[in-house]
Amino acid sequence: MKRQSQRSIPHDPPRMCSGHPLRQVLRKVTYAMSQRLFIFAMLAMFAVLTSAAIPLLDSLQNPALADDDDDDDDDNDDDDDRPRPRVELIISGLSDAEAAALQRRGFRVMQSALSGLLEEPVRRVLGPPGSTTNAALREVRRVAPSAVADRNSRYVRSTVGGYLPQGAPCGDSCPHFVLTGWTSKYSGCQLPAPIGVIDTGIDESHPALSGAQIESATVRRSGRRPSGTGHGTAIVSLLVGQPRSSVAGLLPRARILAVDPFHRSGNEDVTDAFDLVAALDLLAARGVEVINMSLSGPPNSVLERGVQRLVRRGATIVAAAGSSSSASMGYPARYPGLIAVAAVDSTMKPSRLSARGAHIAYVGPGVGIPVAVPGGNSRLAAGTSFAAPFVAAAVAVARSQSDRDGKVAAIEGLQVSARDLGAQGRDPIFGWGLIQMPELSAC
Repeated sequence: MKRQSQRSIPHDPPRMCSGHPLRQVLRKVTYAMSQRLFIFAMLAMFAVLTSAAIPLLDSLQNPALADDDDDDDDDNDDDDDRPRPRVELIISGLSDAEAAALQRRGFRVMQSALSGLLEEPVRRVLGPPGSTTNAALREVRRVAPSAVADRNSRYVRSTVGGYLPQGAPCGDSCPHFVLTGWTSKYSGCQLPAPIGVIDTGIDESHPALSGAQIESATVRRSGRRPSGTGHGTAIVSLLVGQPRSSVAGLLPRARILAVDPFHRSGNEDVTDAFDLVAALDLLAARGVEVINMSLSGPPNSVLERGVQRLVRRGATIVAAAGSSSSASMGYPARYPGLIAVAAVDSTMKPSRLSARGAHIAYVGPGVGIPVAVPGGNSRLAAGTSFAAPFVAAAVAVARSQSDRDGKVAAIEGLQVSARDLGAQGRDPIFGWGLIQMPELSAC
């Protein structure tokens, strides 16, 4: 009889019916575990939500305590929880009682000055710790509704590093002078009143300024580093650079009263609305009637009050339009009553560094302009900063040709004599046109 081969034949494991005791035990264990996992997950979620909600409720119920928490230096918070820097405000017309009330609410008065121009105190104030600018301003308006408050806006001055090397000095034959109708007869023009300049410091030892009539003053607050002398030297050299020097000025015999509100911050020269108002105050006290402001930045309600108060007194403020056409920049040139100056190149095409807008009054040469720089050197500069002095010089001469009652008409005459470059009449690129030096009847 044959023996059958014993091969392993695959077979299914024994199945358990639903009523099998082992199956019932497994089902109970699985159900119990799932219940415990669900309860554990719910407890964990509740703990997370509770820990987040308690501080939130705390801060809503006690905001002062929340601010205190943010300002503590001895907590264990990481870098992400560090308090924001305290906002800095400028406030005019704030009484002593209102200032005390703000200090009780966490504000800190850093500096106060009585403004002769605004005829009221102007204060530099830090907002409460952790407060936003808008929240701080709302609180100021609630405590002192008649005061004028704003952020203490910053205005940054460009550096000399961007200027290009200059070739041979052009002296009295510089093409940008010729564009404005300037001739050498203006070199002997001695104006009856000084021209005010608000800018950085000046290198008065520069050979181009040797013999120039320059009086300098500083209004930056104590403890701040002095500003550089690059930009201020360049602007003043355009006005009063001496004949036969590397940089001849438009009115070398004019007097300059230069006020420096800037300070050095890193690699930049910076000022703020508080120090700019102080500069305007100084010029107003000295009776200066023509002021050049080759600076540009954000709007500021206190600064606006200062410049418009000067204009109402009869002063003429010439301001660089800046490079931004945004409505949020280009101040103080955008304020009504000021003369905003844009820039053109030697072919009378608008500069790419020049703003446009309905506020533009004139254009001046502002590309490849020879200017003095510290250390006895000269460079080629570009920008509306360097176009503004051409207009300031023309305004100063025009005002000098008329008595007090005729000064406004004399300045309006510049609109007629300007070289129209764009659409007929005033336009947003060239304003009334390229400024032209007025005729000299006596100087």
